[in-house]
Amino acid sequence: MAAEATARELGRLTPAETLSLLLLYAEKEPAKYERAALRWFGRYVTEGKAVSLLKAQLALAALSELRAGEREAAAKLLSELARRQGPPEAKPKDRKPWEPDPTCSPRDPLESPTGLR
Repeated sequence: MAAEATARELGRLTPAETLSLLLLYAEKEPAKYERAALRWFGRYVTEGKAVSLLKAQLALAALSELRAGEREAAAKLLSELARRQGPPEAKPKDRKPWEPDPTCSPRDPLESPTGLR
């Protein structure tokens, strides 16, 4: 597939770019789709900005729907979720993944984004 070759040349893709390849797999390469969908979902959850349980659940449901039903609506929802996440921010090379990001301000871990508890 030409899209795969292009993706390899580009190197690390943004979630939105990866989603475009994933949509092609859903339509043209169903054997590759499930594994690619799980990888996309993993990146969405771990690298996304302000991903909530609700957004994660919506993304997972839409990924399932791409192969089983309302493809157009699922693709639109996934595209919107990926667009809202934006490109992943570069992480400092010398920081371990489990260490806190020094550029982030500390906040109450129990505080919800809506301010409700």
